[in-house]
Amino acid sequence: MQVVVGSPSGKRYGHDEDVALWLPSGWWVTLRSQFAAAPWVAVEILNCVVHELDAITARVSGTSGAEADAITREIFATAFRGSGPNHWG
Repeated sequence: MQVVVGSPSGKRYGHDEDVALWLPSGWWVTLRSQFAAAPWVAVEILNCVVHELDAITARVSGTSGAEADAITREIFATAFRGSGPNHWG
């Protein structure tokens, strides 16, 4: 699933105005590709990994410079496994 994850202070415009999920850390998640057309499926899958997403995004909050860059690279390299309905099956 392709998503965009943004910080609590991150500006949202265009596709990012339609937030699919707010994480407890205050970060937001918006959807891309076929999941943007079926947000109910995406949210069910995202809810399976909400704790992992929240933990990694919370680590970025309050960081800057090299530390923030390193965590951002980690986020881009991280894959989460979740499951949901077989909507396209």
